Amino acid sequence: MKFDFKNAKYVLLVLLLIIAVVVISNKYKVNEEKEVFNNEIVDANQNVETSNVEIEYEKIRQYLESQIAWKAYDGVDFCSFTVLNENIFDKELYLIYECNEFYVRTSKLSCALEDELYECQKQGAFYNRDEQEKISNCGSSCKIEDIEPALKLGSGVSSVIEITRNDDGSFSHWNPEDGSNYGSSIKKRFPSKYYSMLFNDDYNRAKRKAHYENIERAEDYFSMKVNKTIEEVLNKECDTFMDCEGTLPFDYAIRSNCPYESVCIDGQCTVVCPDYH
Repeated sequence: MKFDFKNAKYVLLVLLLIIAVVVISNKYKVNEEKEVFNNEIVDANQNVETSNVEIEYEKIRQYLESQIAWKAYDGVDFCSFTVLNENIFDKELYLIYECNEFYVRTSKLSCALEDELYECQKQGAFYNRDEQEKISNCGSSCKIEDIEPALKLGSGVSSVIEITRNDDGSFSHWNPEDGSNYGSSIKKRFPSKYYSMLFNDDYNRAKRKAHYENIERAEDYFSMKVNKTIEEVLNKECDTFMDCEGTLPFDYAIRSNCPYESVCIDGQCTVVCPDYH
């Protein structure tokens, strides 16, 4: 039998092509698996970094709530803040913050005579949740009435602060001086690049952002909303409360009968009168 070398060469060529395809395919597969593995490592590192930042934010928040915030109604303190530093792990941190106390009010002081109500308020009964024992000298027309439970705003503080990360992992802080030395003390203490970020629109925006974040956290914590009276729905769509920044009409802003706000309700910026007190 005569061997067909021509056909054998074709067969060999086909086999070599198949082997080459298999090798190349496996190489690409290995490279793809390596790329996926590397991407997973990058994602994992990013997740760890994000997690560490969130943990650090929470540690600072807890420090502010335990060391800076204070209570007038035996309520719960909530603090939110903006870090001026680019790196939250710096040893010295410079913050714009606001802390608010929230509590659930279940009663109110009621006096038929306006003079007696005024006298009662001067004695502090109006500002105490458990005020039954405080009204004996207010007047015969005064009494405590039960009301539907309502989320109320108690004490509050809003300012800037320097937070120092100590070697043992704890925090310490510096507060600005009171009164006429407030601004000058900050200027002396804060680096110029951070001081220049203060007392402007961004500074006011950071304070309002902290205020609304505290409200949201309090509403989540107590599972109830701050009562608000809707005054006007504006022609401005929104997703978050910050989308309504700067939309409060001037004629509401100048009124003194209520701390009117423009907030996001059902996707529309809405002017409301919040019943904080």
